[in-house]
Amino acid sequence: MIEMKRKHAILALAFLVILLLPLGNCNGTAPQKTKILNIYDNQAVLSDKTIDAVTTLNYVESYHGNSYSYLTCSGGINFSQEYNETTDKWPLLEGLLIEAQKRNIDIWVTFHNPIHYQNGDFGELGKKMLFKEWFTSLARLSKQYSNLKGVMVDDFGESGYWTIGNWKDANGERVYTPEYLQKMQSTINAENPNFKFYVILYWPNMMHTYWDPRAPYIDGLVFPDFGHGRPMWKQNISSMDSQISSLKNGYLSEEQDLLICVYVVKHGWWQEGANDENYIEQVTRRGLEQTDGIYEYTLDRDYRIFNETFCDNIAEIEEQVTKNACIVKKIFCEYNPNCNLELACGNGLCDAGETIETCPADCSVEICDGKDNDGDGQIDEDNVCCGNQQCETGETVATCPQDCQECIDNEKLVGQYIPQWKRGEISMLALMQKIKQRNTGEECPPE
Repeated sequence: MIEMKRKHAILALAFLVILLLPLGNCNGTAPQKTKILNIYDNQAVLSDKTIDAVTTLNYVESYHGNSYSYLTCSGGINFSQEYNETTDKWPLLEGLLIEAQKRNIDIWVTFHNPIHYQNGDFGELGKKMLFKEWFTSLARLSKQYSNLKGVMVDDFGESGYWTIGNWKDANGERVYTPEYLQKMQSTINAENPNFKFYVILYWPNMMHTYWDPRAPYIDGLVFPDFGHGRPMWKQNISSMDSQISSLKNGYLSEEQDLLICVYVVKHGWWQEGANDENYIEQVTRRGLEQTDGIYEYTLDRDYRIFNETFCDNIAEIEEQVTKNACIVKKIFCEYNPNCNLELACGNGLCDAGETIETCPADCSVEICDGKDNDGDGQIDEDNVCCGNQQCETGETVATCPQDCQECIDNEKLVGQYIPQWKRGEISMLALMQKIKQRNTGEECPPE
């Protein structure tokens, strides 16, 4: 009997412990899904057609984004540079993935509407339109880089290929039909079932009968807000709530993700007065409150955005796009749990208020590396890049003769340097050098 009472007591105690345990987190609520804070823009491309991963991701970090959409075939790059069909490698993307992995930034790979590939805009390899094989290859790559989350297709359903139905890849398969998407889903899942396939789709296409048979094979929708400004999409902000509700309850399943695409910059028929900072704030906040995240289009590449105090006085900023960017930066910081950590000493960036004395871990004397090393809001100032054999903005013959050559036309040669030689002010060797430097093309610009 004593043993029986002891067992009952243990069971009662265990039941009490279960009741007292928090559900999900310390507030007793289910854990919230991390919001996707995505930045979409053409990545910085170097002169040799490689990706400047550091500069690109510096901007993403400065906005406190946790996700970046890598646009294939941007900046004059063709598809054969993006993807090596023989080795099944993505050399440009991998460089970005390695750098993004260090910064805990997720990467999505964005593909254009198929019409661009069909027209040969991205070279002969692109004309093959082997999207199923390419996306499966990326899913395979995501097993090596866990921060590679999925692919997105821009303008999905545009240009009539849903209704025409005769766009075929190099294997003779009609692209993006329900049957094609079903096969693609199977091959992707065989490599990585967590690899996502998102589409960017406007409201009129959602109501098209061609959406329903494709929907089961799509993991997420990126939905552009109506601030895009085309006349047929002019709406007030209150309609955004009803459209989100319609998408979630009528077109998407609970398993499918929904992101709101917000146009931060002027794009297309920009509705006058629509995309000001107040509009951007309302749309971004409503999107984050009701969906899985925000897809911001696009970056404002203003170096001042690196300075954490620059956005404190938005009313004093003249450029509308930069005001909008500051709003995004502020809201993303609220939703990014790493935001305060990003601003702390030791984050690898010399933030505003930090100096070499107060934060030697982040700050140093300015060097030529595309970063603000000393925390003064300027990048590569004080002529620190002189000597890299590139005559860059701010450098002149006087300030950096190692990189910059004087532009000498016939007038300057005859009127200045030959008389100097005759007077003995410069040597014959110096004169010959000036003749060698003589501009043989267009006239030199005025000094």
